[in-house]
Amino acid sequence: MSKQDHLPAAGQIEQELQARIDHAYKTVWHSGDAAAFVEAFFAPDAVVTASNAATIWQGARQITEVINSVIADIKDLHPTVVWTRPVGTNAAAQFVTYRIEARDPARQAELGDHAKALYAWERTPRGWRVVADLSAYTGMDTPSR
Repeated sequence: MSKQDHLPAAGQIEQELQARIDHAYKTVWHSGDAAAFVEAFFAPDAVVTASNAATIWQGARQITEVINSVIADIKDLHPTVVWTRPVGTNAAAQFVTYRIEARDPARQAELGDHAKALYAWERTPRGWRVVADLSAYTGMDTPSR
């Protein structure tokens, strides 16, 4: 049996990551609990930054602080996975776009209505978790699948 015989199918990894995104954004986000969201979505030592931020947040405590402020401003994020690239059996890169709904409709123009993220995922004992997140709150062309 070759090494390739032990690799999960790309479709299986895509399904597992989609399930993680669905759980985080369709269930946990709506609880308003930033710490629960970080626990469900990020690795404990993950790094997060945004194109318009001078900061890199690292670790659950710092990421929870930033997610708490995002939850305060954004009522809902509707993710669409554009592409997923497995890297072996325990890692993947993923590009996701989001449609944004502001909590305060008067702030929608300020916050924008779209965002994008480039995630690095790792399979952990707790399931798939994001280890690095680069987000940007701007519209853009998206690559085809």
